[in-house]
Amino acid sequence: MEKITINDINLLVFDEGGRSRARVFQRHRYRRASGIIIVIDSTDRENIDDVRDELFNIFNGDECQTRSLLVFANKQDLPNVMSLDEIHDRLNLSKLNVNIKYHLQPACAIRNEGLHEGFQWLANSFVEKIDPVKPIHETMSDLTKLNKHLMSVWNIANFKTLWGKLL
Repeated sequence: MEKITINDINLLVFDEGGRSRARVFQRHRYRRASGIIIVIDSTDRENIDDVRDELFNIFNGDECQTRSLLVFANKQDLPNVMSLDEIHDRLNLSKLNVNIKYHLQPACAIRNEGLHEGFQWLANSFVEKIDPVKPIHETMSDLTKLNKHLMSVWNIANFKTLWGKLL
């Protein structure tokens, strides 16, 4: 586990390992995550199906239905890489839950290419999820309910006063 900060965004990074089939899937790690980053080897056609299965294991859980997903298609500098369309199709990204925002970013980690763009997309996806008007609407709704309740109590009190005068 490593904590890194990029553009004032704190990231807690867990390296799940790449090829280990003995890797234990730990869904609890994703509960508090705002986003998930997966790095794939764009030349590894043999294991892309395993990545897809792991991806769907992560995102089929209730706790990940609204997370952002950034997929780095790494090693784009090498020959015989899968195209982004092929990676998209092989990972079945279009079959993810409609609430999941995802981005497939070509990258070459050793040349530091595509990384900034990917992290920028991820940061922007977090900002888009924050609705600055929502707390105002919730407060107004709460005030309306409180007003109705107080008016109801006031009307009952006035009715009792009126009833007392009539008797």
